[in-house]
Amino acid sequence: VLNHEVRNSLTPIYSMSQSLQTLKHQGQISSHDDLAQDMLQVIEKRAQHLLDFVASYSAFAKLPPAQKQAISSEQLNTRLSAIFPELVINSSEELHINADFGQLEQALINLIKNAFEAGSNSAPTLTWSRQGDSLNITISDQGCGIQNPDNLFVPFYSTKANGTGIGLVITRELVRNQGFELSINSKPQQGTQATITVPS
Repeated sequence: VLNHEVRNSLTPIYSMSQSLQTLKHQGQISSHDDLAQDMLQVIEKRAQHLLDFVASYSAFAKLPPAQKQAISSEQLNTRLSAIFPELVINSSEELHINADFGQLEQALINLIKNAFEAGSNSAPTLTWSRQGDSLNITISDQGCGIQNPDNLFVPFYSTKANGTGIGLVITRELVRNQGFELSINSKPQQGTQATITVPS
């Protein structure tokens, strides 16, 4: 898979770089040439995709141990509201958990970002709730649902045009790394619920 991704990104970069060099030496392009501009844009996008892919793989492969501490729901709500001003937060009381703040925050950012990209006309919702002895953090959207849910946690599989296919895998590892669990419930045209369950 690594070989496939790297080659798919580097091949058009190499090919178009060679074409630009040839055209330049032949005097067929200038700095204002539309063809040159189009080629350079593809080079930039493919190079960025490759960088993102490698960065994601590195994050997945080198996840550090969780450094748990006592944190509150309000701390996370404040940070997430600053990042996603349109996010709707349902939290009837301040709740406290032991978690790695940075890793839990990153997992929630990933899930909320996915929810905003789900194609809904309304903003996603973050809900804090208790269920028995556990605490649930749920991100809900009313988007188009997830296509092919069987491949949700298959590394490097993505239905997004520019996706790396590793976002949900990293998110699940960030959650599991703290002893929590991530579950996804999605229905076509009805939306998706992503729930992080924190045991007592």
